[in-house]
Amino acid sequence: MTVLTSVPRSLGHGWTSAARSTGRWSTTRVRVISAVIALLLLAVAGGCGYLFYVDHHDRSVAQMREQALAAAVADVPTLLSYKVDNIEQDFAGKYGLVTGDFKNQFENLTKQTIIPAAKQQNLATKAQVASAGVSSADGDSVTVLLFINQSTTSNDQPGTKLDGSRVQVVMTKVGGEWKVAGLTPV
Repeated sequence: MTVLTSVPRSLGHGWTSAARSTGRWSTTRVRVISAVIALLLLAVAGGCGYLFYVDHHDRSVAQMREQALAAAVADVPTLLSYKVDNIEQDFAGKYGLVTGDFKNQFENLTKQTIIPAAKQQNLATKAQVASAGVSSADGDSVTVLLFINQSTTSNDQPGTKLDGSRVQVVMTKVGGEWKVAGLTPV
């Protein structure tokens, strides 16, 4: 029986160098896998952040659209409805519902045309929203389309005259409140 008491030199170097290369390969492999995992985690975190931003933005735009639409549905009939009794005070209260250049235009129209005509013909008009929808939303401005039914009584006409119309309304957020910044018949 032959007992091998030493490992041949060439065989020993082979095992050592194989062990060293395997160790180096393992360290490299661990570093590569760690880098890939870190990159994947960063990509997942970035994707989650992006999805959170998009979801939050979509919710805030939807909320903005709902609030502006509700304000338009409430405010536009108020602007378009009036009675001769206390008409100046009635319109003075309505000026707070409008903003921007439209506020000046609306004040001039009411003072120069609507109030004198209403007094002369004993006009009374009541507007109601039949249907409404948001056309567009951009920043703090929302454009709304309203279908309005308006009933008018006057000295000139026996009974009530009914009219239907469409108006495009621009709503702008001013100081946390939605105000009418434009009203155009369509």
